[in-house]
Amino acid sequence: MRAWVVVLMVALLATSAAMAAEKKSKAPACPSLGTAAPAAAAKAKSTAPPPEEIVAGGMVILRLRGVIAGKTPAQRTGELYERLNAIVSDRTLKPGDYRAVKKGKDWVVMAGSHLFATVTNEEATANKVKPQQLAATWAKSLRKAVAAARPIPLPWEEKEASG
Repeated sequence: MRAWVVVLMVALLATSAAMAAEKKSKAPACPSLGTAAPAAAAKAKSTAPPPEEIVAGGMVILRLRGVIAGKTPAQRTGELYERLNAIVSDRTLKPGDYRAVKKGKDWVVMAGSHLFATVTNEEATANKVKPQQLAATWAKSLRKAVAAARPIPLPWEEKEASG
């Protein structure tokens, strides 16, 4: 019995690893074209930097794609996490404070007076939506993620805050 359990677990792990590797490579499965199509797709995608996710409270707030103002998605994540930390720490923010706002030629995501992210035309194009739509989506995701990321106040903290 134990041998079967071990065999099943090994098979499951091998299958999971293969699926994860296939998903990560994102190379289209095209058996009728042989290996040329996946190799060509991998070569074409290798010039673009991989997308980076900004996550809080177990939720993806946004995905950065493409190089913007000379910065790769990986280079921009640090700044966004600093801003996110300030937003999560601000207990005065209410659900209506998270919004998309037109600022100059770009759309920005605001949380109260905190600037969270700027949506450029390049970023919107990389995400295949209009800048206003992307900013609204990011603002909604930010609101939900911040609510999920904030710790639940302890009973004595609630008493101190109310009186």
